[in-house]
Amino acid sequence: QNKKVVYHFLPMRRYTADEVRSIRLACRMTQHQFSELFGISAKTLESWEQGINTPGSAAARLLDILNYDYGFASVFCDQECVYEKGDVKAVRAKTGLPRELFALVLGVSENACGSWEQGRSKPNGPASRLLWLVENVDDMLELLMEVVG
Repeated sequence: QNKKVVYHFLPMRRYTADEVRSIRLACRMTQHQFSELFGISAKTLESWEQGINTPGSAAARLLDILNYDYGFASVFCDQECVYEKGDVKAVRAKTGLPRELFALVLGVSENACGSWEQGRSKPNGPASRLLWLVENVDDMLELLMEVVG
């Protein structure tokens, strides 16, 4: 018999300017260091911390991880997180998750994930960092699923 597995995820958290700043400070990072960690510009981080803009979904997932354990900042701060055609598909295959669920866990659309897998586009800074964590940190996928669900 085929059993259907059902996953329940909480809605994507919307981080406030104060929350972003608090997480950055808890990680003991400057704005420059934190923006490099996320693969974003310093101006983007500044706009989050001033409440002008809010982090996108993949960035929110990274904030979820750091909010859970600030120590993860040191795990991938100096890593090259570049994914080429076929790389994302290989990472997803390693997890055994269907594309729809993999995208949900990363906080991106299924279409974006498919586009990365087919080489039509590349993951942006925060998404590439999440992919690196899933690929290289034992039990990161399980942690992500725990943190978001």
